[in-house]
Amino acid sequence: MTISGIDTSVFQGHPDYAQVAGSGAEFAFLKASEGVGFKDKVFDYNWPRIAAAGLIRGAYAFARPDLGTDPVS
Repeated sequence: MTISGIDTSVFQGHPDYAQVAGSGAEFAFLKASEGVGFKDKVFDYNWPRIAAAGLIRGAYAFARPDLGTDPVS
């Protein structure tokens, strides 16, 4: 079984999630943060719109081990 969806961040801006759902996608994942102290600028805008479009939603933190940041902090 295959399900389809998208992964978005500030680089994709403000997708039309109703159109995404209409294309057959079932989920959207959003980048919430990167490293320590960086919150994705479009997260708060996109998060409720994913739910409103009827998509399953998820969020992730983008790790930056090359910067020596502690993932626990």
